[in-house]
Amino acid sequence: MPWPHGLSIYQFLKDNPGSFDLPDQSFEKNEVRWAPGAFDGVLSHHMRASEENGPQVDKLYRAFLSLLKKASDENLKELYWLSISDKAVSVADRFVSLISREILNEHYNHIGEIGRFFATKAPHREAVKFGLLLLELSAIQSDIPTLQTLARHDEFTLFAALALGNISDFPDRTLWDVARHVHGWGRIQVVERLRDTKDPEIKGWMIREGFRNEILDGYLALICAQTGGLKEELQKKYVDGALLDGAAGILCALTEADGPMESLCDYSDAAEVVENYLRHLGKAGDLGLSHFICVAGLCDFLSDESRAEYLLKNGWTNQTRAQSLASCNQLLGRAEWVQKANDGLISEDGAVFWQAGFIAERLGIDTRGFYIAKLKKDALSAYSWAQLLKQSTASDLDDVIKLAESLLPLSDIARGPAMEAGLGQGFEAHHALDVMLSELQRRPGLGWPLITAGIQSTVIRNRNLAMNALEKWPRESWPAETLPTLREALLHEPDEKVRLRLEQAIRMN
Repeated sequence: MPWPHGLSIYQFLKDNPGSFDLPDQSFEKNEVRWAPGAFDGVLSHHMRASEENGPQVDKLYRAFLSLLKKASDENLKELYWLSISDKAVSVADRFVSLISREILNEHYNHIGEIGRFFATKAPHREAVKFGLLLLELSAIQSDIPTLQTLARHDEFTLFAALALGNISDFPDRTLWDVARHVHGWGRIQVVERLRDTKDPEIKGWMIREGFRNEILDGYLALICAQTGGLKEELQKKYVDGALLDGAAGILCALTEADGPMESLCDYSDAAEVVENYLRHLGKAGDLGLSHFICVAGLCDFLSDESRAEYLLKNGWTNQTRAQSLASCNQLLGRAEWVQKANDGLISEDGAVFWQAGFIAERLGIDTRGFYIAKLKKDALSAYSWAQLLKQSTASDLDDVIKLAESLLPLSDIARGPAMEAGLGQGFEAHHALDVMLSELQRRPGLGWPLITAGIQSTVIRNRNLAMNALEKWPRESWPAETLPTLREALLHEPDEKVRLRLEQAIRMN
């Protein structure tokens, strides 16, 4: 083997289906952790292709030719280490093009053999992807189980799905099967490649479910609306509940979209789709919370005069826009929403609770009591702390700060300064403390236990936010133990910037 050790990623996924982490995962304490497929997804969606990797691709290609010419350990090792020296997604198009144009027909079987070896034996993810690039050109029917196993992990979905599609008699159906088994970047990458499908069952799935993913629905909302024929489906006299829910999800995503993702302004059928969606809602009896959120989003989007010019260019008239706004306001004014919001605010389902909280805020319902009850069950919810603070008056804030002091695991947070970035799972308490420390900048002298925990936290961000608060406070509001606490913290602080802040705070007294 061209590597010293390491468990085959393919074998790991066979033995651990559904695993999030991979055996080559390793993180420094302050390193950003990418979700499976996220780096490739961001690279392919938000960064322009660069010619700078041309020499790297040529070097990789020459090493591949050397291995084809002479199957030696030395040549295999050379190719392997080159395959993991760069991201496969950044070299894929050029590398595959070179092989297809110059050597595919002559070396088809050997290309498949090398691809199979890398895909099934390699302990490094980029080498597995390199193998899948080769199998995209040379896979055979017996490779299907291997490709299916790899395709169901978001890190490899795109590469494996393309290979599967090339050997399938029904490529759209094959891609659809993959898409239904992944929910992150893998789904985004595969559904994008179904944009030209004519299969009515797949089209129906796209507008009911296919656009939903764990990253942002906005990546797929417009593709699924157009490919799935959302306009035509909503033109019908009657629609099923799943279609209406799907329409809400798509329209909601298009009103929230910003930056490089398409919005309602980019959807040429939007005026008619919105009109018919609102028409069906008007006739519907019991509406779910998601429809209130969608209609509220439509109302805000259509009311924004900065978008008026774009809407006019894309199918809207002043009249249709005004009619849709009137329908939105009528739906938002239904009396039933108050009860639905109150019911949702006692739900144990986090998504339902969030939706109900949004509706309650929109309707002006006081939800402080609900958020306090929620925090007593889950004190680590940064969102709940933020919402509670948002609705608290100046006279309420003292009670909120005392509640945080009693509920947050301050001793667990204050384990001594380290270089932790505090990202991802395991740092929920630190994120909750962030919210409170930001608020304490405006509350001189209050929340000293929270400040102390922040100064002694393992997470750099907590320490900086604690110092932000102290620096905003007048010196006369500092508790008596402030300076001893700062001097002790200075003895152990590993971050140079925080050390400078501690030194300056001590000198000023």
